Amino acid sequence: MKTIFCFSMDENGKVEITTDNEQLLDKFASPGHPKATKHFLKELMTSVVHKMWGEKNTCLSKAIRLLSMAEVCSCAEPYQQAEDFWSTMMFGFIKESEKMINPLKEMYGFNPRIVERPFIGGNAFCFRIGEPEDYPWRGKK
Repeated sequence: MKTIFCFSMDENGKVEITTDNEQLLDKFASPGHPKATKHFLKELMTSVVHKMWGEKNTCLSKAIRLLSMAEVCSCAEPYQQAEDFWSTMMFGFIKESEKMINPLKEMYGFNPRIVERPFIGGNAFCFRIGEPEDYPWRGKK
């Protein structure tokens, strides 16, 4: 195993963030390799489901949300970054992942029939000019 990302914090709230092995991450999450990316995301989501639902560990969710908020606000185009991520999730990724991920969550008591799903008559891209960002987590690389 190789470390890609490490987020540490001391008792006073001082944060340290280190990253490494970006090439390894790009090998498995790359627009040029959609099959490998799909497999990697499935493995990643499976691991997160087991952590959050099986172990009932909410620290992962809290840390990721805080880091996501900081990352969006820190980039050059925070509003565009937030819109790209929201529309990618809302109109594509969540719906596409449900068939695979819902059975994993059902093992822990999740009921997908009670999820409120939006009525979609088009999507947010109709208000934009240009092409959507397929991989918003890549920082526009």
